[in-house]
Amino acid sequence: MDFDPATFGRLYAQSYDDGPMPHTLALCVDRISRLAGAASLSPLVLRYAWPAEIDLMAQLAGLRLRHRWADWADAGFAADSTSHVSVYEKPA
Repeated sequence: MDFDPATFGRLYAQSYDDGPMPHTLALCVDRISRLAGAASLSPLVLRYAWPAEIDLMAQLAGLRLRHRWADWADAGFAADSTSHVSVYEKPA
């Protein structure tokens, strides 16, 4: 994604030292949209979650892990993978 100052007001990363996971990384974006001469601000905060944390959230929602790959090309996922694509399903 290219940073366009006409679209985004601020884009920054922040780490937090409180809570159950110290040094949690968050990506914070303040998106400014202009439509018909009016501007609107849409703040967005994304927090990194480890695959195990996402698995727990899925389990609590009644889902189970069906597949996990290291990338969109279906490369095998390993403990040292730097990314993941996970697919969950709702049991019948």
